Amino acid sequence: MKTLQDVKELLHEWGTSNKVGSLLLFKYPGTKEINVLEERVVKLREMDEETANAFVILMDNLGIERGEVVRNKEGLPDRVKLTRRIG
Repeated sequence: MKTLQDVKELLHEWGTSNKVGSLLLFKYPGTKEINVLEERVVKLREMDEETANAFVILMDNLGIERGEVVRNKEGLPDRVKLTRRIG
């Protein structure tokens, strides 16, 4: 959770970067702190070689057309929700 000043600084940094995506800001009733989530698009060509290779292998091996990856509450990779054509 961030203060309003932290969010202003983060927004400036994010807005002047080359990142593509969205920032989501929300706060709970009765609090002064703000949660910030970043939804970011990272293209294959922007990944380092090792990560790009692993990503291609994952997509190809599972036949993924589009998907979402999620970590568990301990922060460990947990699952992939995938979409692919059948038939």
